[in-house]
Amino acid sequence: MDLLEVIDVLEQESDSVLPKGQTKVNTDFSFDDEMFSKMANFIINLDPDNLSDDQVQEIINMIEKLEIENDDVSEVRNPRLAKRTLQTKNQASKKWYRKNRTQIKRRKAKMRRSSEGRKRLKAKERLASQGKTPTGRRKVRYHRRKRSDRDNKE
Repeated sequence: MDLLEVIDVLEQESDSVLPKGQTKVNTDFSFDDEMFSKMANFIINLDPDNLSDDQVQEIINMIEKLEIENDDVSEVRNPRLAKRTLQTKNQASKKWYRKNRTQIKRRKAKMRRSSEGRKRLKAKERLASQGKTPTGRRKVRYHRRKRSDRDNKE
């Protein structure tokens, strides 16, 4: 008995299990749990020594198709639910960002008001003018480049 014939027999059995009036719509590999277990038992009980290379390859292809279909079924989700979870994630990140921004602004304002904060700000500006902070490096590099361009023109 060929593997495809066995699949046809199994599909016919699954059609006979359906209640009256219902017919199976999908004729491709759409197995329920009972069908899947029957197919697995059939494949397990096969003796590979008696099979030709083509039949073994056919069985391997069947197993791969079953695995792919099983993955597809497990990944199926309600699109409305997926959209809703995505929206809540976006809202949460925006909320966190806004909250964090206000905290940073409040801290900066506090630092500007205090004498210690002003000292730190002056020290940072001093370091920046020497090119020892990231923004200072960018500014110093830019100004040096401009100065060298001016010198080259003369």
